Amino acid sequence: MLIVLIAVGGACVLTAVAGARRTQTAMTRFIRYSRPEDLSVFFDPTPGVPARVLGLPEVAHATRLPYLMVSTTTAGLGNTGVFGVADTNAFRLIDRPIVVRGRLADPRRPDEAVINDAAAREGLHVGSRVRLHGFSRDQIAKVSQSGFRGTERPGGPNFLVHVVGVIREPQDIAVVPVEQGSIYDSSGSLYTTPTFLRRYARAVNIPFNALPGNEIVRVQLVHGAHDLADFTAAATRVAGGHVQILPGSDARVTAATVQRAVGVQAVALLTFACLAALAVVVLVGLILSRTRRGA
Repeated sequence: MLIVLIAVGGACVLTAVAGARRTQTAMTRFIRYSRPEDLSVFFDPTPGVPARVLGLPEVAHATRLPYLMVSTTTAGLGNTGVFGVADTNAFRLIDRPIVVRGRLADPRRPDEAVINDAAAREGLHVGSRVRLHGFSRDQIAKVSQSGFRGTERPGGPNFLVHVVGVIREPQDIAVVPVEQGSIYDSSGSLYTTPTFLRRYARAVNIPFNALPGNEIVRVQLVHGAHDLADFTAAATRVAGGHVQILPGSDARVTAATVQRAVGVQAVALLTFACLAALAVVVLVGLILSRTRRGA
C-alpha cells in the first residue's frame, strides 16, 4: 500500500512539474522554431532604394507577404483574408508555421494555397477548392486613395485555388475578434504562392513590385535584435527619408501576450504539484505512524 501511494503520488507530482515546465516554455519554443522577422521596413516608391537597403550586411533574409484585394465571396471581402507569399523565404526561412494538416503549398504552383486554423473553422479544409474573386485595378486604386470598408463587390479577375494544408503561426494562438474597421479584419487567412502572386499582378495589370503591400518588407537580421541599431543607422544612411523601420513582429507581440496567460497556468500546475507532494508526505507519515503503533 505504501509503495503504491508513493509511486502514484510521485508520478502525479513529476507529471505536474513536467507539464508546468513545458507550458512555461511552449511559446518560446514556438517562436524559436518559427523564426519571425526582427523588423518590418516600409519603402516609398523610389527606385533602387529597396535593393540597396536589403543588400546591407546585417540582413539575413527578407520577404513580403502582401494583403491581396481578393475575396472568397462575391459580396465584399468576406471573412477570410487572402495574402500573397512573394518568395520562397516566407514559411521556410522566415515565419515558419507548424503544418497541422496536409503540407505547404508548392511555390511553383499558382493553384495551391494553405489556410490557418481560423479559416479551417470557417469551413475550409484540405482539398477545398476556393474561387477567389479579385477587385479591379480601379477598385485597388480607390483603396489606395481613400480607403475601403469591405462592402464593395469585387469587379476584377477570378482565380481558382485548392487548399493543400492547414498551418498554425504564433499569432494564431491568441485570436481576439476585435473589429477595427480596416480591410484586414477577418477571422481567417488564406496564403497563395509566389507564382500565383505574379499571375495576380499580371491579371490586375499592376507591376509586381508596385502591388499594394509589397512596399512592406519583413526582415530577419543576421544577429537578431543585436543588429538593430547598426541596421537602422546603415539603412538611414543609404535611403535617407525613403524608408521607415518598425522593430518587432506580430508573432513576438502575440507570444508576449500569450506568455502572461501561460505563466498563470504554469504556476497553477506547480501549485498542484506542491499540494500533491504535501499530501503524499502527510499520508505516508500517517501510514508509518499507524504502522509503528500497531507494532
